[in-house]
Amino acid sequence: MIARDLLEYGENNVSAWIHTTSEDEFLRICGVADWLTLYGPTTSSGTSMTLGKASALASVFIREGIPRELAKKRRKPLPALHPQEQHQISADGRPDLNLQMKKGAFYGITEKAKQYWTGGT
Repeated sequence: MIARDLLEYGENNVSAWIHTTSEDEFLRICGVADWLTLYGPTTSSGTSMTLGKASALASVFIREGIPRELAKKRRKPLPALHPQEQHQISADGRPDLNLQMKKGAFYGITEKAKQYWTGGT
């Protein structure tokens, strides 16, 4: 699903890369996305960003090594998936839970990234 989120935000190169990530890179993406949903920028109404946006931002950060805005501010929805495709995608790409627990909460987030996403606070 992260690959689709990236495509919807115009991040085609990172979307292609996401299928080749190592387990460690994937765990860092998950850790950064978790941090973004809890402590990252909020919407104009004060709610946290969607998990899709957080995952896309985290993927770009882990791929490029620096945080930045996504290519598109608004998602361009892709055509709906067939239910069988949806099931296959949701069964793929899950991190090793035991390894994720060993790495700890918010694995992959850096102080520099926190400052970028919180405006230096």
